Amino acid sequence: MTRGRAKRRASLAALPITGAVAIACWCADARADETGAPLANISRSSSPTPASEPDRPPARSLERWQAAMGVRTSVVRDPGLDPFSTGDALAQFSVAVLHTLRAGEGFVPALGLAADVGGSSASARGAGAELSLWRLALVFEPRFVPTSGFYVGARIAPGLLHASATLRDPSTPVALASSYWTSSLDASLAAGARLNPGMGSIGLWLLGDAGYGWAPRRDLTLVPQLPARDASKAGATELGSLSPRGIFGRVSLAVSY
Repeated sequence: MTRGRAKRRASLAALPITGAVAIACWCADARADETGAPLANISRSSSPTPASEPDRPPARSLERWQAAMGVRTSVVRDPGLDPFSTGDALAQFSVAVLHTLRAGEGFVPALGLAADVGGSSASARGAGAELSLWRLALVFEPRFVPTSGFYVGARIAPGLLHASATLRDPSTPVALASSYWTSSLDASLAAGARLNPGMGSIGLWLLGDAGYGWAPRRDLTLVPQLPARDASKAGATELGSLSPRGIFGRVSLAVSY
């Protein structure tokens, strides 16, 4: 009897301790459920996490494609131009499409194609003389881009030149004409400035270049525009020789993308 009473007293004495342990475990489990981490890791996970830096937008760079249209004016002092012009100026419509080999600032080479189309006409002693010139060239333009929206460079453009001369004399039933192909070479300094900085990926540019255009001298022998069976019945007319070379300047508007 005495031993049984002692056991019951020991069990009753242990109840508060067991309850306290159970309550402590329940509280720990509850805190772990609320924080999503064990209690032992609360102090470690409570340290503030450094905030990630916001993504910076990439700097806008020079667009890779550029299409330009403008006017080219050449000063040709060759006497062979005199029958076709009252002055030394020769105006042409100019177009070009260029592609840069890389984007960004610094040294940016560009390659493309360019064409110049135009001519001149004059009247002497009742006869009208017309000269048509058009040029197709491959363009290599190394550029230096100090900042987005502006560049300077040098342009080298070897190409082919087509010349066509026509003389219309009222005293003859048909016109006299001659045409030929020859090589040409342009060398100039160029610059470009964007007119709408920071206005998106499509840019509007003002371009300009000035330099020297060269082409070899060719004789102008004009023959009547007759069928082949009648060509031997009329003679040819010599207008000397022509070399459409000289300094030139060009102003263009361009769109880049």
